[in-house]
Amino acid sequence: MDLPQSIRLYVALELNEASFVQSKANSDSVGTVVQMALVVSTLIGQFKNRYNPTSSSNS
Repeated sequence: MDLPQSIRLYVALELNEASFVQSKANSDSVGTVVQMALVVSTLIGQFKNRYNPTSSSNS
């Protein structure tokens, strides 16, 4: 999949932050990790919908 560089950079930063939060949360709580996973999957879904408008939104 070929994304614009700014998008790739944004995603890389988000994943970096997510992994940092997750490693911090290892001593904190599982709920934080689950919440972060939900945020990341939501971000990925938003990018897919934005750059693939032909796909149905209910899949």
